[in-house]
Amino acid sequence: MVAYIPYREIVRGLLTHPNQERPLFFALLKFRSVHGLPGIRPVMRILHRARACMADHLDALGRQLERHGGPWIAAERFTLADISWVVLLDRLAEADWDQYFWGGGKRPAVAAYWERLQARPSYRSEIVDRRCPITCKGIADLKAAKATDPRLGEALEKVG
Repeated sequence: MVAYIPYREIVRGLLTHPNQERPLFFALLKFRSVHGLPGIRPVMRILHRARACMADHLDALGRQLERHGGPWIAAERFTLADISWVVLLDRLAEADWDQYFWGGGKRPAVAAYWERLQARPSYRSEIVDRRCPITCKGIADLKAAKATDPRLGEALEKVG
C-alpha cells in the first residue's frame, strides 16, 4: 500500500507521527519497494521477531478457544476480546499471512475462529465493505509480488 502513499504524506508522518519507526519504514518501502524488503536486514530482523511473537499470541488464542470450547473467546458470548482479535486476524490476512499462521491445518482452532468471525454480518459491513481502494490494491499487489518473486515469499515466510 505504501506505493500509493504520496511522498509528502510520508514526510508529514516523519514530522508528526508518535512512532517515528513507522514513517521511516514507509519511506524505506517507498524507496526500495516490497521486492527490496529482503535486502533490508534490520527490517527483516524486526519482522521475524514480530512474526515469532504473533505465533505465540496465536498459540495462546488457540488454547483459550479450545479450553472453553468456543465459538468465542468467552465461550458462548461474543465480546470485546473477539472484536480485538478480528482486527488482528484481518490485518494478518491482508498481509497474506493467514496461510502462514493458520492455513493447512496449522492452528485449527484459530482457523475455525477466523471463519466464524468472517461469517458475522458485521465483518462484511464494517470491515470488508469499508476497505479503501488503496488497501484493496495493496493487498492484491502483495499477493502478486509474493507469487511472482520467490525470494520475497521465502524471506517473508521462512522459519527462523
